[in-house]
Amino acid sequence: MKHIFFAFPAGMAGAALLVLRGSVALFMIDAPAQFPSVSWIAIPAYGLAIAVALGFATRWAAGLCAALCAVLIWPLGAAPVIELLMHGLAAGALAMIGPGAFSIDASLFGRRTIHLPD
Repeated sequence: MKHIFFAFPAGMAGAALLVLRGSVALFMIDAPAQFPSVSWIAIPAYGLAIAVALGFATRWAAGLCAALCAVLIWPLGAAPVIELLMHGLAAGALAMIGPGAFSIDASLFGRRTIHLPD
């Protein structure tokens, strides 16, 4: 029997990835308000939030969200480090897993099926 792997999972896994994308996007939308001392964050944060929420170039956008969280840790000091690490790790996990079936990426690239050899 051949094993099948879907690049864009649907069902409960796809719904969970949709929720994860929403969580990362909401943090990116709220980041400029949470960190007003970093004035340059607004435009990239809003752009990444839109891309992640829609599931467009999700792996790249989520990876950039994780990198942005890591960059924000340095100038801010110790107070928000745990929160930034938490959201950065969620964004990193999303970058590794992918967007799920409920995304623009899934509609652009389709649900690929990879058949592994027996």
